[in-house]
Amino acid sequence: MAETKPIKTSVGELRWVFFTGRGKEGKGQKKGTFKYVASRYMKSDDPECLAFKKKIRDFWNDNKPKGVKCKSLGFRDEVLVDEDYEPILDKGGREQLTGETSFNFWTGVTWPDGKPKVVDIYSAGNKAEGIVAAKISLKGKSIGNGTIGAIAGTMGLYAGEAHGVSLYLDAIQIHKLVEYSKDPGFEASDEGGYEGEVETESETSFEPEEESKEEAKPRI
Repeated sequence: MAETKPIKTSVGELRWVFFTGRGKEGKGQKKGTFKYVASRYMKSDDPECLAFKKKIRDFWNDNKPKGVKCKSLGFRDEVLVDEDYEPILDKGGREQLTGETSFNFWTGVTWPDGKPKVVDIYSAGNKAEGIVAAKISLKGKSIGNGTIGAIAGTMGLYAGEAHGVSLYLDAIQIHKLVEYSKDPGFEASDEGGYEGEVETESETSFEPEEESKEEAKPRI
């Protein structure tokens, strides 16, 4: 009986990645509880998606305690939502599926002793040129929705008032980065207008990222 098992997604679309700083506040948990999270999205009817679901279900069936029901397995068939993220129901009052499944990985932002956790980020590498996937720094950049990459982690059972499988986040591999930006994209007026006071630029700056020579770990 294995209580944990390594798991790694294929390369594809990533969304809702928070891997530094405070992370993302966890839903349905004690207020002020933050996590590092990353989700891999797949088409629900894709054979790859179905096979990945089966791998997680098999882990649950092989390791579940006797006599308990499963609440969740770390993935969700996504539904249409409104601007407040409330489900949009059809005429029969049923939720409407989007046709996508999200596999949702997470980890706490600190270890039990209070030391900060680190989610490792890896480059894509290049097999044709003999370049291995190596641990890198994004130099302060954030990973935006639509980034192409893969997630490595661990499947583990959770128990208590409910039982199921959690997908714990260990590392993220980036193949094509879509950088998240808070810039709203406003263009300057052709005729001018209100000027206000321009905020001074931050004194913090980052040097261009240097190519990492560190060898890749085998988990990605």
